[in-house]
Amino acid sequence: MSKQKQLLLGFLIIFFSACEDDKSSDEILPEYGIISGEIIFTGTWPDSGDVLLTLNTQYPPTGPPADYMYIMSDSLSNDIYEYNFSDLTFRVYEAITVTYWPAGYGVGGSGSYQSIGIHNDSINVTQENHSHVINIDAVFD
Repeated sequence: MSKQKQLLLGFLIIFFSACEDDKSSDEILPEYGIISGEIIFTGTWPDSGDVLLTLNTQYPPTGPPADYMYIMSDSLSNDIYEYNFSDLTFRVYEAITVTYWPAGYGVGGSGSYQSIGIHNDSINVTQENHSHVINIDAVFD
């Protein structure tokens, strides 16, 4: 290869390398949102029944929750349960509720559930503000 071709090739490599986009400075936007936090339980955990954590798109809830999970007493550490709702659609969520459902609720129409903790301030999950930490106190009477 001639000296001129080598210089031209070297120049072109340097030129195109300098014109590359700097990908390291581009921010990668999230595709989903996250709401997480701690639920701090006080009072005596019941011997039976279920504790349910729900993420609601309306408050008071008028349909199925956007997400939910059952909380078991053996999942707590020092009366604290760490939760994580992930892969959430970008939107406004109106409430996170913690409810206790006694054994037999709904069987033959007996019993009623109790709200033991709630966060009912709107949570706006957006691509720019996709991660929220919300702690909730839940009290067994």
